[in-house]
Amino acid sequence: MQVYGKQLSFLESYRQDFLKVKPFETDMLVICPPWGGINISEYSYRDLDEIMDPKLTEILSHALKFSQNILLQMPKNTNILNLVKVTSKLNMSPFIGIEKIQTNGRDSQLFFYFG
Repeated sequence: MQVYGKQLSFLESYRQDFLKVKPFETDMLVICPPWGGINISEYSYRDLDEIMDPKLTEILSHALKFSQNILLQMPKNTNILNLVKVTSKLNMSPFIGIEKIQTNGRDSQLFFYFG
């Protein structure tokens, strides 16, 4: 929230199938798409649209109907060049930051900030 200059008191949480949520205007959107499981190592070398279901382009395309300011949570081994390829297909602005999240001293995930 600090990256976008917002207070936490303005945070609303929705836990449902994101692609079924009717778009509404918001300052920022936090997206935690489904990833993980036995193919988690493939995120470092395979195309994200090939291994994610729903496809990352579908998720991000829908997200852009809500806001240009997007926080995308992805696995720690996400192929950043492939992510750039996916987002450039959607004419998204380049990410303004990447944050590595650690749990118990070990890398666990990456946060990509867009907008």
